[in-house]
Amino acid sequence: FAEVRIGSARVAHQARKAEMGTQLQATAAFNHAFTDARKAYTDFREIARAHYQNAKISPTVWQALGLDGKTPQDTLGFISAAYATFDNALAHSTIVAALTPYGYTAEKINEARACVNAAEKANQNQECAKGATLHATVDQNQAYQSAKIWMSAFKRVARRTLQGRADLLAKLGM
Repeated sequence: FAEVRIGSARVAHQARKAEMGTQLQATAAFNHAFTDARKAYTDFREIARAHYQNAKISPTVWQALGLDGKTPQDTLGFISAAYATFDNALAHSTIVAALTPYGYTAEKINEARACVNAAEKANQNQECAKGATLHATVDQNQAYQSAKIWMSAFKRVARRTLQGRADLLAKLGM
């Protein structure tokens, strides 16, 4: 019975380690994808700002492309802002035509949007991996607690049963 409890704890520990490895990989993939998406968005935004100069001259375009203010720093805010910018650019042929001389054809804007999509999917994978790691941690802690409770009871019984047999208690590590 002891082997079952200790074995369960060992299996739970190994499962947690595996989930932690998966989470580390998912985080690395997210960081890479997010960096690419941020660069694509920042590059597009700077070119659009340079072309449209300022909000007073082109208020509608500035609003549509979200050129005013700072880029959101949080992941979901950034992804939402980037999607809105690229989708609004693609929805207006006049914006695409104006930015084409700078290299931002509809195809190039779709490529930048694909970077944002990749970052969003990598974020979802990372969040799933975090959840799996947390779940594995809970399972491991429960298995450890169960083994600890069993071992405590076992030691009490062994000490009582093996009174006067110091040699046997020493073999058991007590």
